[in-house]
Amino acid sequence: MDKKLDLIKAIFKIEKPWPADDIIRSYQDFLKHRELIIYHKFNPVVFECLLDLALLNWASTAKVSRHSLLMTIRRYVSEQGVNVDHLNPSVKIKLFDLFAQTLVYIDKVPPGQRPEVEKWAAQLIQGVHFEPLQLYQLCDFALHYPKALNRVLRYPNRSEFVSNWVHENFEQNVLRLRRAEAVSWILDLNPDFEVTPGTIRADFDCINEMDREAVSNVVMSDVVHQLFKTEWPSDFPIDSGIPIEPYEIEKKKLPSFAFGKDKVELVKRFYPVTTVYDKAADNWVPDFEALEKYFLQNQETLRKVTMVWGIAYSRINKKRKSQLLRKYYCSETHYSIFRVATKHQLLDLLKWMSKQQE
Repeated sequence: MDKKLDLIKAIFKIEKPWPADDIIRSYQDFLKHRELIIYHKFNPVVFECLLDLALLNWASTAKVSRHSLLMTIRRYVSEQGVNVDHLNPSVKIKLFDLFAQTLVYIDKVPPGQRPEVEKWAAQLIQGVHFEPLQLYQLCDFALHYPKALNRVLRYPNRSEFVSNWVHENFEQNVLRLRRAEAVSWILDLNPDFEVTPGTIRADFDCINEMDREAVSNVVMSDVVHQLFKTEWPSDFPIDSGIPIEPYEIEKKKLPSFAFGKDKVELVKRFYPVTTVYDKAADNWVPDFEALEKYFLQNQETLRKVTMVWGIAYSRINKKRKSQLLRKYYCSETHYSIFRVATKHQLLDLLKWMSKQQE
């Protein structure tokens, strides 16, 4: 613990000194000031210099800490309570470019740091309105990168461009896991839109296939692991004294299948999933026969619930939301509509629901 540094941080956090425009012009400057710059008042010039430094080095072969650069950029914004959407358009473009670099060149970041880097980069552009070119690129990224898809589906305002993109890609698998949010963007342009039973069926089949594949991959990883231990020791000699990093295959360390069975990662669903124990996977997995039976019995309810949350996520006005939600009201959807009406303070709808209980 550095007592002096902690004291300086505490002082700067209270005083918030103004940083000189040229305080950070190089990576050496960054290393010198990164501990304290976040406690200075927000200087747009300094912030842009930090962005330029990150953009200059991200895709390069330079030995710099991209994780530290991004963390400092994010903390400078959060510590000073800055709304980045109020910054100059040119700066917001650089923010987007940095987000794009973190997606495309994530291999420049050590694997253990990648989840934080992806999260921080996405947080930096949260709530930001982009120029048409950046919005187009963001939608293009969304088909391949989950963090970009989040930023598209949670774009801060109504956008005809986003609605049209969702409409064009409505049956893409990436949107099958986000069906209600996708529906919301269609409703923005066409409040009379309804998701079809066929789409709900296709979503269900796609999710089942993803879960089956996840279970199969876990079983296969265990098979390969057993082969690794019994059949291939001469191909992959183990030095028990060397710490193993499974992601560094290119450095002639052990491949990932050497480390045993993977964890079963199943899709999160908004309806109950009956599970059974799978001996091969050594885990509880979906009972697909029971799921099929449940789906056939509840397909229309699942469609209605999807529409309810699509209406909730949409950017249409409260009056229209109340009107649309009544259309899907029934005993099975009561709780969902109650939650939506309460969250959005749809007083007329709540009163109408109350009358239905008489």
